[in-house]
Amino acid sequence: MKFLIWLWLLAAAGLSALSFAGYFSPDLDAINHFRPFIFAAAALLALAAGFARQRPIVLAALVLAGVQAYYLVDEVSPIIALPTASAQGPTLRMISFNMLDRRTDADKLMRLVKREQPDLLVLVEAWPNANRTIEEVQKLLPYRFDCFGKIGCDLAILSRLPLHDPVVWQAGPDDPEVMQWTSLAHTEVVKDGVPIDLWVTHLPWPFPAYHQELEFANLEKLLADAGPNTILAGDFNSTPWSFAMRRFDASVPLKRVTRALPTWPSEKATFRGHTTVPAFGPVMPVDHVFLGADLRAVDIRRGPYIGSDHYPVISEIALPR
Repeated sequence: MKFLIWLWLLAAAGLSALSFAGYFSPDLDAINHFRPFIFAAAALLALAAGFARQRPIVLAALVLAGVQAYYLVDEVSPIIALPTASAQGPTLRMISFNMLDRRTDADKLMRLVKREQPDLLVLVEAWPNANRTIEEVQKLLPYRFDCFGKIGCDLAILSRLPLHDPVVWQAGPDDPEVMQWTSLAHTEVVKDGVPIDLWVTHLPWPFPAYHQELEFANLEKLLADAGPNTILAGDFNSTPWSFAMRRFDASVPLKRVTRALPTWPSEKATFRGHTTVPAFGPVMPVDHVFLGADLRAVDIRRGPYIGSDHYPVISEIALPR
């Protein structure tokens, strides 16, 4: 028993060390997406060592759990300080959702849209094979923009409001070749006389980290001068306790309002779009919404399971008067 506890301690300490090395190595930072599990392993080790009367291991395990807990608590604590507002003034309602192509149940998506009455529906992994579902929803949200014509782009925006100057971001001749696959779009809508800049993105997986690192840097550059009425939404494939997301949070003039809101996996998990396995519920907050300085979160919540391996994010946003 003592041998197993010492082995457990070495494994937890090794994982913790590698996770903090992620500050310097983007590839090792991928370990930090599993930080809640590292915390749980250390906390359980402290309990097991306590039952075995191994006081030094209890103390070591509590230290390991504490340093991991710092990043988890750091994600929850700002909820109290988030800019919130009442719904008395003008608001904009948005659903952002990784629909996992045609695997989203069209009827359930339609019922969600009818119930929530969003002004905007932002879809990720909206590939051409999901076009029939998108066309059904378009009966309720008539204004549509997608990037079916761009290689690697999987975004669609449906709206009750006209979409002004929609554009898909294109890599330049000096950009790395992998940036040709970037999913990033921008448009403008006007709600109650308030112009809103909407950016939508889908970042690649965090391992290997090279592509995601480039796309975070590209977003930082594009949003460096983001206006106070800016919304950024999408699937970032990055949890808030990773160093990559923490750096991005600090680098843009926007406030992330999806705090401690896990959206993946749902009742199933799909890897690289192909392998699907049963899942036990959301543990990874990877779908995010950011707001500019003049916008306030009235309500940010997770939507129901409707077929994808992600849950929708439903946002009600107070607009400046």
